[in-house]
Amino acid sequence: MVVLSAALLLLVLPMVLGRDAGWPTWTWLCFAASLPTFAWFVGVERRVGRRGGQPLITLSLLTRKPVVYALISQAATRATYFALLFVLAQYLQAGLHKSATYSGLVLVSWVAAFGVSGPLLGRMPAAVKHWVAPLGTALLALAFAGIGVGTWAGTTSGVLLTPLLGLGGLGYGAAFSGTLAHLTCAVEDQYAPDMSGLFNTTLQVGGVLGVALFGTVYLDLAPSGGRTAAVHGFMVITLVLSAVGFAAAVLSQLAALSKPTAPSAASSAPDRTKTAA
Repeated sequence: MVVLSAALLLLVLPMVLGRDAGWPTWTWLCFAASLPTFAWFVGVERRVGRRGGQPLITLSLLTRKPVVYALISQAATRATYFALLFVLAQYLQAGLHKSATYSGLVLVSWVAAFGVSGPLLGRMPAAVKHWVAPLGTALLALAFAGIGVGTWAGTTSGVLLTPLLGLGGLGYGAAFSGTLAHLTCAVEDQYAPDMSGLFNTTLQVGGVLGVALFGTVYLDLAPSGGRTAAVHGFMVITLVLSAVGFAAAVLSQLAALSKPTAPSAASSAPDRTKTAA
């Protein structure tokens, strides 16, 4: 946990503080140091597994294509969602001079639609559930594309923005629920704690990186907070988020099509009784 936290800190901290600090030398040193620290973490986990202990992450799970594709897809999807939360608030308040109340309420449609996806997934037949995550991710990407095109055309007002955000929330909810269901079926019962931890850690890391990366790009595109720059920056970011969403949909589709594979006995821990953190 200490090594993994150090690696993530070295990666995320310069992304969050680097722009305001003018990208000094220490930010690039942190980026460079994060790579060997992640490699160190992998080495620690392998040593614990070879000694018959219980590693924080069973690395053999990351050799399974259904798991890897699904986790990367969900990390990318989560990154787009957290990026939207940050960029949308900046765009509406600093760019269009809307109130903080307006900025918060416009997301109600997203949250409501997200909450609908879980119960709907539970009522779908098994054959349909297999495709929920890819279709949901594609729907999310289409919503981002609609917001970006609407911003470019000058028609993304509250009337149009609200239903598009609702469409995005529905897509993200389907992607979230569908990916979780897929990962649950992609591993044996004894690896459920590992899968739970991997899934939740992936969500948190993806969200942090999404805000740090896309938030930095948006602030560079609209540094003064003026309306013209804000509109341009928001359009660019949402279209890029759409592209990321479509890429995530492809990965989700590959995860759905990949055949489950069991890890080798040599790389599996003998006792999987720990609970997920």
